[in-house]
Amino acid sequence: GKGTHLRLRPPEAVAGEIRNLLAQGVDVLHLCDSEFNIPGEHARAVCDELIRQGLGERARWYAYLSPTPFDVDLARRMRRAGCAGINFGTDSGSARILQSLGRAHTPDDIRVAITACRDAGMPVMVDLLLGVPGETLDSVSETIGLMQTLAPDCVGVAVGVRLYPGTRVSRQVLGSGEE
Repeated sequence: GKGTHLRLRPPEAVAGEIRNLLAQGVDVLHLCDSEFNIPGEHARAVCDELIRQGLGERARWYAYLSPTPFDVDLARRMRRAGCAGINFGTDSGSARILQSLGRAHTPDDIRVAITACRDAGMPVMVDLLLGVPGETLDSVSETIGLMQTLAPDCVGVAVGVRLYPGTRVSRQVLGSGEE
């Protein structure tokens, strides 16, 4: 996980920052929010404000998202709000590995998210983690097969993970966890 507390900025404040950047000649942005679409209603509100202020016609931005919650409505709003590309942190295409990592999404959710981007005319990238504890040739093959089927515009792959003390995955590796 990436923490347990959400710090939401008012949509008007986000739009104000983008206006200020545009005034300085900056018209391409990468939002470094770890998961722009969590919570989904806030993401919609930010997009609606950017659209309302006409900023989607002037600024292009990219964002990291979770595969859930995501649908074609949000993809279309993001596109109208100026989003030029989405990077989904999917981690794996194997249901077993996603479950062992404690991820809330499934391979079907990944399929829905990428299809929604395609329907909205939005470029899409997927980030994967291969070689996590419990990974097998079969789970890697599942992941590669899903990516081949869905054909995102780009796939980023990290091999291996850093284990932090006290986390579920580190307990699994040390054999002290039930998971």
